[in-house]
Amino acid sequence: MEKFIVKARELGKIKAIIGGFHGFNKFSYFDNIEVIGACHCTRHLELLKKQFPKQFHQVCVGSTFSF
Repeated sequence: MEKFIVKARELGKIKAIIGGFHGFNKFSYFDNIEVIGACHCTRHLELLKKQFPKQFHQVCVGSTFSF
């Protein structure tokens, strides 16, 4: 996942990252991202919530975001 984030940053500022992060735990890659939307297959939901309380959103079927 870190390769995707690094590549995306080459294109500009990342506003949001949304998906299933599975076992990903290199949370420093999420710094300066406004919206972190994690779904059910994210193993470290509680850690993400704790480290990014304002940015974190639990995502499920039907979740919507407006940018």
